[in-house]
Amino acid sequence: MQIILNRNGKPYSPACLLENLESEKSPNRVRRLACEELVIRYGIEIPFEIDMPVVEQNQVLAQYAAWIKANEAHFREGAWYFAGQMML
Repeated sequence: MQIILNRNGKPYSPACLLENLESEKSPNRVRRLACEELVIRYGIEIPFEIDMPVVEQNQVLAQYAAWIKANEAHFREGAWYFAGQMML
């Protein structure tokens, strides 16, 4: 039996976490956790802080989007990852 994890009504993925970071409706706590999850689950190594100036945040978010696009084939939506490796 395969369990599919969901976030925001979609299968769990780095893109879902990016949506949380980009959303003006996401509280700072959610944004902070989304950033940490990108590091812990997927191994993204692009520094981001929620208290950066907005201009810098937008630049980093663009880097995240590019990283996610370049690495999307490495991650199966809805699967659980740690340090970039799928947990079975």
